[in-house]
Amino acid sequence: MSYLKIPVVAINGQTSIVLPKSKIVRVVSGDAAGANLTTATTIFMDTGVAVLDAYAFTHTAAAQAGTPAGSTQSYNVADIIQDAWIANPGSIVSVVGGIPATQSATNQALTFVQFTALAVS
Repeated sequence: MSYLKIPVVAINGQTSIVLPKSKIVRVVSGDAAGANLTTATTIFMDTGVAVLDAYAFTHTAAAQAGTPAGSTQSYNVADIIQDAWIANPGSIVSVVGGIPATQSATNQALTFVQFTALAVS
């Protein structure tokens, strides 16, 4: 079985949340209600308990969406989590991290997105 590991800033004493990739159905921008599109990302999972369980992660900032003058990079938190979900199949842990929140004109990351809260519904 393979897993998706999301580093978090001390949520209930934990420094990461680990989810089984086989249970992930989709990843979307925003919380479970569809709000907070730039500072929340929700992973919907089929755990067999509810119709779909929603793991809504709150993050400190949006990913670098536009490109500052001279930069060629643009990021989306949901897309990066989805890329980690589909990467490394088979008994491997994919770690989400290093998502730039701001960057310089030369594509140097200046600050990073940090996951600070998790709501499960």
